[in-house]
Amino acid sequence: MALNYLLIVLIIIAIVYVAYRVWHNIDTEDEIIEEIDSGEIDLKFLIRETAQAFSRTLKKNINDDNMTQAEMIRKERRRTSLRQAMTNAGYGDEAAKRTVKNNIKELLMNEKYEIDNKSINSIIPFDSPEKLKGNDLFEIVLYCYNKKFGAKGFHEMMEEWDLTKPVIENGESKYKVTSDIMRYIYKALFFETDSEKISEKLGHVELDFNDKIEILAQKIFEKYVGLGSVDMLNETSVDNIEGGASGAPGGSFKAKTEQKNIPFSYEAIWITYRGIKMQFECCSFETQEELERVVNNIYRYQAQHVLSRNTPKIIGTMINGARVTVCRPPFADSYYFSIRKFDSAESVKPAALISDGNNVIPITYIKWIIKGQRNTLISGAQGTGKTTFLRSIIRFIPHEFSLRIQEIQSELNLRYTYPDRNIVAFQETGSVTAQEGLNFQKKSNGDVNIIGEIAEAIQTSHFIQTSTVASLFSLGTHHAKTAKALVHALANNLLELGMYKDKKDAIEMVADVVNIDCHLVNVKGNRHIERITEIIPIKDREYPSSSMKETYCEGRKEDAELKALLDAPEYMRRVTDPELFEVKDILRWEPVTDANGKQLYNEYGFEIGKFILVNGFSEKMKEEIMTKLTKAEETEFLHDLEMCDLVSHGTITPEVNAWAETVLSY
Repeated sequence: MALNYLLIVLIIIAIVYVAYRVWHNIDTEDEIIEEIDSGEIDLKFLIRETAQAFSRTLKKNINDDNMTQAEMIRKERRRTSLRQAMTNAGYGDEAAKRTVKNNIKELLMNEKYEIDNKSINSIIPFDSPEKLKGNDLFEIVLYCYNKKFGAKGFHEMMEEWDLTKPVIENGESKYKVTSDIMRYIYKALFFETDSEKISEKLGHVELDFNDKIEILAQKIFEKYVGLGSVDMLNETSVDNIEGGASGAPGGSFKAKTEQKNIPFSYEAIWITYRGIKMQFECCSFETQEELERVVNNIYRYQAQHVLSRNTPKIIGTMINGARVTVCRPPFADSYYFSIRKFDSAESVKPAALISDGNNVIPITYIKWIIKGQRNTLISGAQGTGKTTFLRSIIRFIPHEFSLRIQEIQSELNLRYTYPDRNIVAFQETGSVTAQEGLNFQKKSNGDVNIIGEIAEAIQTSHFIQTSTVASLFSLGTHHAKTAKALVHALANNLLELGMYKDKKDAIEMVADVVNIDCHLVNVKGNRHIERITEIIPIKDREYPSSSMKETYCEGRKEDAELKALLDAPEYMRRVTDPELFEVKDILRWEPVTDANGKQLYNEYGFEIGKFILVNGFSEKMKEEIMTKLTKAEETEFLHDLEMCDLVSHGTITPEVNAWAETVLSY
């Protein structure tokens, strides 16, 4: 009897287990069939189905499929790979993104969905431009350019349609790309028959079914685990991407915003391309929830904190090396993110960055400033190209020198640019302060110290420390507008830290340490060097009486009174308002004009300019540079200065041309 009861219990348990497994595996399938039968396949439905399918794949017990050991291992590896890819894809990992998109495409090709070349147009209306949203128009057009030009697709699109040209709106000049502009381009690519209006670079475009599936998979990916409407932008050559930077913050008084037709912050996407900040009005996150999803995920790669009301601002690094900044209320009035991209490809040659007339002059002087081991800061506002310029001129540092980089967040990525150099980069962490890192760095056998950006007082301290001890010379960037402002800003930082009590002493220290200020500007997208300035400390300056002839100084009372009279004004000036340093422009950029004095512009609408020598190096600077050079380099140095002087005065000879050609190849 007991045995019968036991058998009954076991049978009941088996039936319950089988029922549970069957229900667990097919309940979602029933929902799919029901919704598919209802004919409601749209983008939202496919996003939801993708999420459910991936969830089933990651949660399913592979032991239930009666597989062999080898099959189980292969399936488990694939599942682990997918799980890792889904995590990294949200951080901007392109390889992970391809893995996830391939899985999405496999899902879309399932017979259950019956997606073909005709039905896919009901999901994304490829054949009806007026029905397409701005996001769709932009992504389809960009896909076409990427298909032909690869990573340069965005650049080719921007250049062909002159999208960096400002538009006039309500009498005001604005840099923006609207949905109407993208719709015009879309029609030109797919529907235009007039040969004069057809794209010169792509011609007439037709999308096949595979293209449409690829675009649909991208749409699903970016809404599911990707970066939303900026996902494809993140793969382009833009300098910076911002979301939530304009418009009324989400959750504002709806009636008020609707009445004034004010856009919301989740509709705002801005980019910086070639130094031009422009609104990508054609793109939008469409909902506040989507903006918040992107902001809450975009910074998570190796993040030390979670974005919350208590930690409302975070600076992080994406998996591709880009710096990402996020914030949220109550600290900010809106959810916001910024992706600052730093090119990890081979460093751009100085001649490509400095392209104005007589560009051999600044390139030559920068070369010897670096080889002469001068402490140098590259100054300028945001978007002027300071980091790119700094990365480029690293090539002039002797190859045997060890480089040590100290940054709040990794931005320079010099190991990718110069993989054969001795380079170690350090950054502040939750457990290691910047000062502790600097102390460690001093013992890491470094020769040249680089402070990525001096934005806080403590970083000024780091620059001063490393410039005076533990390194041959230092480089860095700063946001100062003038050379004098640079010195005073650094001195104020030292006072703020309590390193000095008297500003006079702080200024003397800064002026003695910082030798060169190379200032960059961005004039409506035209980024160039404005000036290179030498900072000269004033120490022992003679009084006026020192120029008196000795015959007048025979110890007579009237001679002493005359000396006192001559020196009194200078003495009072030194006591009340002492000159502790002076700044002299070594070279300067100036605009080029025609015979009538009218400013000349190039094909991009940028001012045409050239570089001229103003003062050149001071004699003391020359002497200090030459102490760091070999005999052969001394000869080359003096010859280069002579050539620059000839170029600045417009003297062009075959010898000068040959020399300039060599300089521009650096």
